[in-house]
Amino acid sequence: MAEVFYEIYVIWVNKSNFRIPLLTYPPNIANNAEKMRPIHIHSIWFLGEKEKDSKEYYNLEYGDRIYYAKNVELDLKKNNQENLLNFSSDQKLIVFISVPIKISVFGTEFLQKIENALKLNLLNKLSHVIESTIAQSELIKTPEIKKVIERGEKIKANIIQILKKNSDEFFSSIIEQFNATSLDKYKALSFLTLKDLNVTHIICHDNKGESSIIKIRDTITQKNHNSKDKCPFIVLDARFDVNNQELEILVKNLTNLKISNLNVKLTLVKNFVEKDILNENIEFYPKEEIVFVSPIIPQRNVYIYLSIENSCNKLLSKMINLNTFELA
Repeated sequence: MAEVFYEIYVIWVNKSNFRIPLLTYPPNIANNAEKMRPIHIHSIWFLGEKEKDSKEYYNLEYGDRIYYAKNVELDLKKNNQENLLNFSSDQKLIVFISVPIKISVFGTEFLQKIENALKLNLLNKLSHVIESTIAQSELIKTPEIKKVIERGEKIKANIIQILKKNSDEFFSSIIEQFNATSLDKYKALSFLTLKDLNVTHIICHDNKGESSIIKIRDTITQKNHNSKDKCPFIVLDARFDVNNQELEILVKNLTNLKISNLNVKLTLVKNFVEKDILNENIEFYPKEEIVFVSPIIPQRNVYIYLSIENSCNKLLSKMINLNTFELA
């Protein structure tokens, strides 16, 4: 089962400016005070009238996550909700999404996806969801109130499943289609592949057809290596950056030649299942060193397999144990 790394909050603000959480995903986070804290202190609540614009999103970094928020445009008259809610401009619906900072580069697109799903599936049933949420606070629940609650809960359960489906499809499609043209996007894509989404491979090229690998260091003087070694490449270092939770693999071209038409792969191997987290065509300049960076979570019995090959031969292959970070 895929790990849930994103969060969704839908908040209704009534005429008295009272904030009512209508639904969340995962569903249980609405009762978690620590989870709700970033929502309560978010900058969107402190905007002046001139700053409020339903077309804009606002974000807040909190811990290792980022929270995006946006006012959802409400056309309740169109959806026959105006009379039911006694709607006025003082009331609004605000959607929040939360993702790890590592994939914040996709945050606004994800927020737009969720907003569209809510407009399509929630607005025409909004009054029932609000009535149900408010009714749950009644001390005495008459049969009629219970019916209101039950109707609203069924609607919420259905919408939560729709939001989950839209979210999973969004992140999976990004990995399958997105072109990593920056280090942030490359790291974000690598992060997503570690979350067991339904993805088989990634091929990353920018619009110019050039390598999207970010060269951190070039031609740094290192200790001498055996020039008679048949392999033109060597892994100089593989280390784990504790602060950023990233694996860095430093590879060097030992030759005095420019080597083109190379394919580099980083493959995550876990429980005999392989998942490519990088599949890239590159070229190495004479004596050049390139650092490959991938977000990882150190754990037992999990490996990263590095391979470099041309159209004819495999030129380098190394297995890195994510528990010990030893090369094999």
